[in-house]
Formats: sequence, structure tokens, C-alpha cells
Amino acid sequence: MAHSISALRVPGALRASATLVIFVMGGFVVEAAWGAEARHVWGSFTTTFDHTATDDRARNIRLAAKRLDGRVVPPGRVFSFNEAAGNGYGTASTLVDGKRFDAEGGGLCQVSTTLYNAVLLAGLGIVERSPHSGPVAYAEPGLDAAVSPEEGTDFKFRNQTKHPVLIDARVDGNRLFVTIHGREPLQRKVALSQLREGGRITSVRTISDATGEIRREVLSIDRIPARPETRPETR
Repeated sequence: MAHSISALRVPGALRASATLVIFVMGGFVVEAAWGAEARHVWGSFTTTFDHTATDDRARNIRLAAKRLDGRVVPPGRVFSFNEAAGNGYGTASTLVDGKRFDAEGGGLCQVSTTLYNAVLLAGLGIVERSPHSGPVAYAEPGLDAAVSPEEGTDFKFRNQTKHPVLIDARVDGNRLFVTIHGREPLQRKVALSQLREGGRITSVRTISDATGEIRREVLSIDRIPARPETRPETR
């Protein structure tokens, strides 16, 4: 049975050292040595946003990134974005079912989407992901990940590897960076591709390991949302 966790957090000062730390969580022991040699990039993704907006969208993005940053996901465990992001966010413009209104947590979907793409490139397992009801400004159709605790949507992934992975999330100006780090170099190549046909878009991930074995998986088959006359969905 998979257990969802918000993950452990490794402070930035510790991640910069070569200190060995043993975390114990519910009887599960996680060994994490986050030195320079243990900060191998597995997957990284960047999106941009209007950091000068007058609503709370930019603040929400910064707060969510701060709460994700330093999270360690142990081997075999499932990470929940909603659990890690928590609550206490301000209101910002959100478009749902073609209607725009101010809602708490506007901007969180951009953070979950950025994390989703970094996780895809890291080759980690996707447990739960939902598309938006309309196009978003920060990701292509089929590569977004909508989250809403009120509507019961979450983004979850599983660390199916034998080692812990670290989430590195930060904001620099109008750019949001999310990177997945592993203790060992990534021993596989990951490629994403999409096929558009009949108003739908199929997203596929191809993973090839060091032995040359190739595995293809259909990530999602989503309806291609019509472009609205108003600005794209930004939650």
C-alpha cells in the first residue's frame, strides 16, 4: 500500500555540506548525504510568471516554492503536492470552466506544473495528475498539472528508485526553477513527445537505461482546450 507523505526537509545549510544525517520517520530510515557529490541533477524545469502582479499570485508562487524546497522523498514513497504546499495562501485570478474569479491559492498550479515536468524528466513515477479546464500560459497542453484541495485534485509522484531524491525549488525574478536531485547520476535517458490528433493530445515518455532497454509509457490523453478570448488560465 502506497503512503502519501509531504516528505522530509533538508535545510539549505545542510545541503551545502557533506554531513551524513539519518532521518527516522514512522519506522522508515532514510539516509541522506547531500554534499556536492550527492547533488546530481535528474530533471529540471523552468517557468516564468508576472512577478509584478498586484494580486497574490507572485507571493503564492514564492511561498509554495519555499515550502517545496529541500523536501526529501524516501525510496518507495509517494509525494503529495497538496500536503507539502499546505495552506495560508492569498487570492489571485483563476479561470475554471471558462469563468474567471479570484480564489485562494491562485498560482499554485504553476508550481505543481513546474514540479510535474521536472519529475517527468527525472523518470520518476506519476501517481496522480489532472489537466486544467483551459489553456495555461506556462505549459503546453498535456504537460500541466492542476491542483485544488477544494476540488480534490492533487499532483503525486512516487520515488521508485533505491535512493532518496531531493526537490530544489526557487524563484529568481520572474522565473520559477524546480530541480530533482539524486545521490547518484541518472542512469537513464528520458525524452518527452506529444501527438495531436482529433482534438486530443497524447503525451508519451520514453525512458532508455544503460543496458539499451527502452520503455515507452503513455502519460495522458487530454482534450486540447480551445483558446479563450480572455487571457489563458493562470492558476
